[in-house]
Amino acid sequence: MKTKIQVILLCLLGLSSVSFAQSSISKWQAQPIVIDGDRADWVNIPRFFDSQSNVQYEFRNDAQNLFLIIRTTDRAAQMQMLRGGFSLRLKVKTKIPTRCSITFPAQRMGIPPQQFNNKGDESQLLVEKTAPKPGVLPKDSVVLDGFKYSNGAISSENKDENKICFARNKETREQLIYELRVPLCEIYGKDFGLDNIASLPIQLQMTINELSQESGKQDKGGKGMRGGGGMRGGMQGGGMRGGMPGGGSMQGGPDGGGGMPGEEEMGERPQLQSSISITRKTINDEFSLSKGK
Repeated sequence: MKTKIQVILLCLLGLSSVSFAQSSISKWQAQPIVIDGDRADWVNIPRFFDSQSNVQYEFRNDAQNLFLIIRTTDRAAQMQMLRGGFSLRLKVKTKIPTRCSITFPAQRMGIPPQQFNNKGDESQLLVEKTAPKPGVLPKDSVVLDGFKYSNGAISSENKDENKICFARNKETREQLIYELRVPLCEIYGKDFGLDNIASLPIQLQMTINELSQESGKQDKGGKGMRGGGGMRGGMQGGGMRGGMPGGGSMQGGPDGGGGMPGEEEMGERPQLQSSISITRKTINDEFSLSKGK
């Protein structure tokens, strides 16, 4: 009898684990999203919220593109993303795993394109490759790596509908928003079929770099902060559903709070308080593409 009870408990535990590991499904996007840093095209606030980093995010797709939005209204999170930089990594569970990344360098810091490649320990799920170097990339630039046709540095000025593009909001102090569009051919090649690739789980990892003591100092005279953005670089905690380690991801999230997107909106630079966490944070999630409505 005791053995039967133990077997039943193990089965229930196994079912619970499988349920937790299920992937999300990307929402189908009937109309293309304009990549301009304005979340109006998304209608609602991003579906997912990571409580450790105070970041909201969502993924959608149509027949040709993957769309991503990242948003935070938390003042400390905005500072960390802008001053520390962050990165996004995608891993597709193909027979030979496909890995690609988009890295947003920190303000007043850059990451040379040659620092990003697919070499290294393939046994790791997603490999940390960021190596900040001074004065390499201008503001609002990112470094692409691992994509089929686009790699190296690009700027937010790129609006080619057939290319990877991104934008950051600049109109308000209340939130920090990044929008991205990645053509699916950049991940799967030109001959992909949506029905085939929709069954392949995609692991998403967002990493926000820690803030160094130097990057958190206040300039003499309280001058404004210089702007730039950054992306998939490092975070502890965070949420994930699916095959990657991390904390729990939640739907919804706060929809208010103060912000500091960049130098255009900044007056005096806020000082870092001892209560503000500046450690690296990571959000992990897994999702599959939608095949239609």
